[in-house]
Amino acid sequence: MSLTTSIHNNNRFAGQEKLKNHLQRNGPGNNAYTHIMSAQQSQGIQALLDAEKEAARIVEKAREYRSQKLKDARGEAAKEIETLKSKREDEFKEFEQQHSGNTDSQQKVLEEETKQKIEVIKSEFNKNKAQVVSDLLSKVTDVQPELHRNYKLGIHQLK
Repeated sequence: MSLTTSIHNNNRFAGQEKLKNHLQRNGPGNNAYTHIMSAQQSQGIQALLDAEKEAARIVEKAREYRSQKLKDARGEAAKEIETLKSKREDEFKEFEQQHSGNTDSQQKVLEEETKQKIEVIKSEFNKNKAQVVSDLLSKVTDVQPELHRNYKLGIHQLK
């Protein structure tokens, strides 16, 4: 053992020895002893209470900080959403304006094509009208009476 350790241990034992002698002389119920022990315990308890209060204050501060950060994040997200929404609406309006002119011109082209097709159909109708009427009249007026094929089969089976 080193000299310092030896002196330290002797002092520690000396302090314990003094306390032991004091207790033997005055007894554990001595008011001075109780007061010293009570004061030390009070200081320890008070230190624990102070530490607990400090911890509660730190936790409350952290909660407030967290809730403020959440509010800030929600606000920023709402602003970002609104910005993106207005940007998309502007893009849509621009797209609509660019293509609405094309819609009008496309509609005019379609109307012209439809008119041309109607004219072709009318000209075909007028061209073939006489032939169709004569074919219909010939089929209606030139009737060749004959037995129906099912009836013919029925007669052959009866024989």
